[in-house]
Amino acid sequence: MPDNVNDHQELEPAAADQVGGSTTPNPRPVRRPRPAPSSGYVPGRRSRSEKSSGMNAIIVPIIALVALLALLGALLFDHFHKSNTAATPPAVTVPTAAPSATVAPTATPVVLAPPATTKAGVAAVVNGEPVPMSIFVAETNAGAKQMQLAHTDPNTGAMVPAVNITTAAGKKALHQSETALLNNLVDTYLVVGYARQHNLLATKAQVNAAIASYNTSAGGAAAFEANVKKQGFTMAQVNEIVSTQVTFSNVTKVLTKNTPCPCDLHARHILLATKDKTLADKLAKELQANGGKTFAADAKKYSTDTGSGKLGGDLGYFGKGQMVPEFEKAAYALKIGKVSNPVKSQYGWHIIQVLGQRPSQASQQAVMSKWLAAQHKQAVIKKYVQIPSN
Repeated sequence: MPDNVNDHQELEPAAADQVGGSTTPNPRPVRRPRPAPSSGYVPGRRSRSEKSSGMNAIIVPIIALVALLALLGALLFDHFHKSNTAATPPAVTVPTAAPSATVAPTATPVVLAPPATTKAGVAAVVNGEPVPMSIFVAETNAGAKQMQLAHTDPNTGAMVPAVNITTAAGKKALHQSETALLNNLVDTYLVVGYARQHNLLATKAQVNAAIASYNTSAGGAAAFEANVKKQGFTMAQVNEIVSTQVTFSNVTKVLTKNTPCPCDLHARHILLATKDKTLADKLAKELQANGGKTFAADAKKYSTDTGSGKLGGDLGYFGKGQMVPEFEKAAYALKIGKVSNPVKSQYGWHIIQVLGQRPSQASQQAVMSKWLAAQHKQAVIKKYVQIPSN
């Protein structure tokens, strides 16, 4: 992708717990509990960059293809979407670690030849903006591999059965996924073109920050690059993808900034055991007096929510229904920048500070969907990839 594109996601630096594939996030005691195959709690979206992608893009993700990239959902994309998450994950997702199949594959995934293109090196051209065939091929190859492995959907926890892509039905499913990916790439490049015209392309600093976030999440640059290579991507492609994600996030923020609430909140908290009410009262008063200046340090020192504690208590963005009721009620009642009195939940005492708010992802998606529909009506789009219809 153009080196000026996507948060994810900017890709707003996706949340550390969204990227890095093999790393299991700590259970988040603040999030509402839900049945899940691997955790009793919803880990959250936390695109750290948005602090996740704004890059939290608005384009509807291709779950079948994105799942294999072990999102942000994240992500990516919390970020646009998923984690500076703007709305939903962008069409293209940054690879993290190869997904681990929950059911052992019966054979090595079949590698099929990618679709051909009638224009060398180009999958499509959107208002003069070329969509690199290399990105399309890398994504479709990763998608084909993922489809052939039974796995757990990272968003729903549901089992996704393996698909035999050598059968007629399997080939049809694969070609449908390839078509969906191409359409999402076209949408992404509509956004890129707009960003170019309005000085919203991702900056080098934004891209570097996002990559640094992925490196940290994966356990270092070497580990991240190894994961990228394992999935069949080059670091040059990843940089292009991240650039696109960040750009998508930048545009989403501008186009949705005046969207009315309901809003998502960006907050941080310090969680203390129920028995520590005295300490909770003391810290809350001190933080209220100093405007939260020592909040991050106190969270790292005292919070029993070690996942957010090491991040200074940062929970990223969350919406209605994602937190336990007591926490949600208190957070939504706070003014931005203010520190709450201790709030009791089933997990202990929470001291909360709201850092910001933005329109909810659903609201952003609605705005962006309408905007994209309008763009399509006036865009000049040429697709060169030859994807079989069955």
